[in-house]
Amino acid sequence: MAEFIDVSHTDDFIREVIEKCSFDNIKKHKYDSTRMIDPKHESTLFRKGVIGDWKNWFTVAQNEKFDEIYREEMKNCDVDFIYKH
Repeated sequence: MAEFIDVSHTDDFIREVIEKCSFDNIKKHKYDSTRMIDPKHESTLFRKGVIGDWKNWFTVAQNEKFDEIYREEMKNCDVDFIYKH
């Protein structure tokens, strides 16, 4: 990316950027915008991205409600997301 936007960089700089942008580092430091709204907020917006993990958090009824709200909110979006329950 640095080359694409024509920004000079060193290999050390690139390594540092990679490390600081890693999922583990971001999660460890809790860079979470919800904390700006509610400093006592203990959960995080960062997830592992495990397929089907919603089943550990949502009941079937909650997931159906989520799907209903999602369809309504995304009805004008031209991107067709294909996902599997």
